Amino acid sequence: MTARKQKSSLHQFHKGSRMPRIETRSQKDYRNKMRKHTAAEVSDITTPSVPVPLTELIPEDDYLHNADQETSHHDHQETSHHDQDQDAWYDIPDEMRPEDTESLRQIRSHHQALIQQQKLRNWSDLMISMFPAYLHLKKKTQNWSQIGCLEDFSKDLCKCTPGQRNWREVDLIDLMGELFH
Repeated sequence: MTARKQKSSLHQFHKGSRMPRIETRSQKDYRNKMRKHTAAEVSDITTPSVPVPLTELIPEDDYLHNADQETSHHDHQETSHHDQDQDAWYDIPDEMRPEDTESLRQIRSHHQALIQQQKLRNWSDLMISMFPAYLHLKKKTQNWSQIGCLEDFSKDLCKCTPGQRNWREVDLIDLMGELFH
């Protein structure tokens, strides 16, 4: 019984000490789904680098002529050096068709649009909570540059007890575009 209680208390301790999530589970699931979907789309676009023997790229006439010269030049050397020269490999660079390049550009553009939409949603969620406090404090102080702008008006905004309050510093931005004098 005590081991089980300790386990749950440790679980509660670790659960309470976790950092808050930036994205919801559904957002994370959607992001992972889109990542897998994109990986599947992009994997069909590029051609893999396949090693090709060097002899396949040289026309046969040139190859036979070069092989005769190499044979006469390397008669006195070991045959292993000759085999190494013939078996040289190199990688073919990836080449994408123009329509594949355009598709990849559209996919990247779509993902950038999704990122921008998420930023806008996060900003609008933040504005819902911050804007009323901003307007109230601006009305209360008459201006951010007045003498009373640094006074504590939290009792007007929050009905919390002093033990429940959390303090943190916030940089405020004048959304109305007014100049401070």
